[in-house]
Amino acid sequence: MCHGYATRMLQHEFRNAATRHRLHTSAASPLQPPGIYARVAVRRHGEPTWKAPGTQNCLPAQAAPGTPRKLRSSLGTAQGDRASKIDVAEQTRPMVRRVTIKLADGSGSQKTAVLDTGDGYEKLLGLVENKFRIKKLQLFMPDGLEITDNEHVALITNGSLLTARKGTKKARKSANPVDGYQHSTTVDCSTQSIDNPHLGGACTEGSTSLSTAQDGHVDGHDSACNPSLERPGPSSDAVVHILANKSDLEAEAVQQLHRAAYHFPSIRMAIGMPDLHPGPSFPIGATFAVKGQVMPFLVGNDVGCGMTLFRTSLKNKDSAKQAEKWSKLLEPMEGPWEGDTEGWLSRYGIARTNFDRDCLGTVGGGNHFAELQGVEEVLDPVTFENLEMKQNKMYLLVHSGSRQLGKRVLEDYLDTKGVVPIDEGTADFQEYMTAHDHACRWAQCNRRLIAHRFLSSLGANIADVDDPVLDVCHNNVVKTEALSGDGHLWLHRKGAAPADCGPVIIPGSRGTHSFLVLPTSDAGSQRKAAYSLAHGAGRRWNRGKALSMGQARFPNAKVLRTTALEGHVVCDSAALMYEEHPDAYKEISTVLEDLEAAGLITVVAVMKPVVTYKMMVAKREAERRDRERRWDTHSGVLE
Repeated sequence: MCHGYATRMLQHEFRNAATRHRLHTSAASPLQPPGIYARVAVRRHGEPTWKAPGTQNCLPAQAAPGTPRKLRSSLGTAQGDRASKIDVAEQTRPMVRRVTIKLADGSGSQKTAVLDTGDGYEKLLGLVENKFRIKKLQLFMPDGLEITDNEHVALITNGSLLTARKGTKKARKSANPVDGYQHSTTVDCSTQSIDNPHLGGACTEGSTSLSTAQDGHVDGHDSACNPSLERPGPSSDAVVHILANKSDLEAEAVQQLHRAAYHFPSIRMAIGMPDLHPGPSFPIGATFAVKGQVMPFLVGNDVGCGMTLFRTSLKNKDSAKQAEKWSKLLEPMEGPWEGDTEGWLSRYGIARTNFDRDCLGTVGGGNHFAELQGVEEVLDPVTFENLEMKQNKMYLLVHSGSRQLGKRVLEDYLDTKGVVPIDEGTADFQEYMTAHDHACRWAQCNRRLIAHRFLSSLGANIADVDDPVLDVCHNNVVKTEALSGDGHLWLHRKGAAPADCGPVIIPGSRGTHSFLVLPTSDAGSQRKAAYSLAHGAGRRWNRGKALSMGQARFPNAKVLRTTALEGHVVCDSAALMYEEHPDAYKEISTVLEDLEAAGLITVVAVMKPVVTYKMMVAKREAERRDRERRWDTHSGVLE
């Protein structure tokens, strides 16, 4: 249905190439700072042999915890097809690594340490014990792996957050084998509702060589070797699958996906989306199907983050001329909402928190935004009409989450439990899921208030906030029986949109188009992807690199307030303008191509950004940080 759309979109995005601001992408650029991740070089020899379902992945699961400096692995089917070989060799590890160590005793105490190239386990342990003045400490990697030898220390990257616990040093236990999963043929999906954040799905929400670029990217254009095939881990029956044949991948992100599947036996599926990219400890753009446990650290701190597409009464006429006017009208959105936050929450039956005054109705930082969009092209008129959308109207896309509330939910868990899964049915499970569900509903309510403030500023009809085109969550835990023949699994989505709850919008960046898509009814393809989709383009550069290059290339960040598509950006944070530059993201067209090739989506419409609102400088940020917030069990309020 959408054949050839990617070519058309590339023409759209580069029609103004003469005026588009491009950041330098040369690997030899003097502006490129050293990466914070260990570099991994990947070379492939021989012919592709991975057409059969049993073919192994390019980056094997053995390349997770405890990977030797050099690893050689065979690819091919069990029937003895001609094998391919890869070498994974470490390159360019930072000379000095600065790490943060957090003491898991509930106090929140943190210390920093600097590791030189030759420092090993005993040196690290001594540093940490001296800083905390505690003997017999256990150290853990960000992914929960216990650090017990020099090989583990060699895997630590610059900027890592390690965890220290009181106890006796002991050897790492290997993962235990688990039962293999079985696919079922049903999808249980409840309706989109603020009331059901996790039940029944996420509704509430050519070349023959594989190379690694200087910035740590795996060249995804080699469809014969991009890691997108199922294979079991070395001591777990988890299926690891990455849906990226054309999209570029960073080796660190692939390693993080395999490491999680390797380390936690209850993980049955680990699915990487085309927008897969590294997170601090676990990958972003991934879905994990887990048996009998929930793992809050896989979801992260922005519990309930998602996207809502709202109808508006604004007309898609002369939008380019109106954009500047609309941008000025949005300035009153600066800072916290001065309205009745308790009344707004009670409107949706959501308990108040002490985060409401500062956070409710605010977009937040990072890649969050509120964006006014026009319909550029309709590719599936029938579905477009069924969604009651009109080509002459403007639409508002809001991407935000639970702000500081979700951060507190994760921190409360990590401070007391550490990076440890929670068994289903326990008191800890009930406590976390209650907090999780509340944060998801709060996040959904937050997106509606953002829309209310946005549309009010423009004089548009605010009644549209309660009748969105779609509302999906891409950071949460959901229960599903669609993937296992022996009971339900818990889907952990981190930057992955649901494919079992209707239409989804996949944005690129502030300077590229967004795509309204409809998941296909191909049950086989959807099960293989754990009923999940990409939630965006995914980062190409980490924020440090984008900031450094942007500052050098554009000393005056204000020139970035107009995009290549003639859209306007409302943001007074120069750093955020650099970090969120369109060139810091992957090509959205290749992400869409990968999803289409996997049989997961059809494109309904192409949306063009007109006005993008990013976080303004928070006036009361210092005040917010000064207050300690904890669960008050007597009032039910987050302190």
